[in-house]
Amino acid sequence: MMRMMADMKAKLGMGALAAALVFGLVGCACTGGGGDDPEPEDGTVEDIYVVPGPEAAVVGQWYGLVNGIVVCLDLQEGGTYSVTAGTQEPRTGTWAMDDVMVTLDGAAANAMVFVEDRLVWSSAGDSFGRESIEPYVPAALLTGADLESFGGYWVITGVQTAAGVVDAASAGIDADIYVEGTRVALGGPLFGDIIVDGAFTDGALTYAAGEGESAVGVVLQLQEDYLLRVTLDAAGNQLVLFLTSAELPGIN
Repeated sequence: MMRMMADMKAKLGMGALAAALVFGLVGCACTGGGGDDPEPEDGTVEDIYVVPGPEAAVVGQWYGLVNGIVVCLDLQEGGTYSVTAGTQEPRTGTWAMDDVMVTLDGAAANAMVFVEDRLVWSSAGDSFGRESIEPYVPAALLTGADLESFGGYWVITGVQTAAGVVDAASAGIDADIYVEGTRVALGGPLFGDIIVDGAFTDGALTYAAGEGESAVGVVLQLQEDYLLRVTLDAAGNQLVLFLTSAELPGIN
């Protein structure tokens, strides 16, 4: 399980994620990677009818999910911008527009296409739009939760990182948990298949996996919004997951 936690942190880029947001990920946007250009498919940037617009049309705030993190890009009059990734401090720079191309900091790798009132930053059509996206803020823990409230099937919705809570689906993270009494089954690609018997104390389900330096403590707690918060702790390094109640696959 310690290896799983390390792999998850590497995938999410814990601590370094904010630096890559927009600047690293937008970098693969509307520029080629060398070699022959692939044939466009339906829905790619090449297939979208582009309507040129003046710079005034792109001024203002844009929102999107980049690697599961909510990003707000604010293009300001006069050619300056600020970008906020999750709960990180805003980063600032300059922007310019040439026809339908919006470029950050004069770098071709940070170019986006303005099309149909969206800023498209990948050949797959990933984009920023005008509709606000509010980042998820974890609710307080539920006091007095009973064991029966934990029972059932849970699927992951988010993972806590230094930049905020990552949307699991957007980041390609898949995991589920099934709870019956104090027995917990951890499944999905994230966990593999692990079944453990825990203990219920003070409104929380707890158990330990492994021994010595490889030991991992796991705590399941309910929040006031009735999401399941799962905290994994290995030698003081924590990974926090959020799961929502769901029906078992194949059961109506």
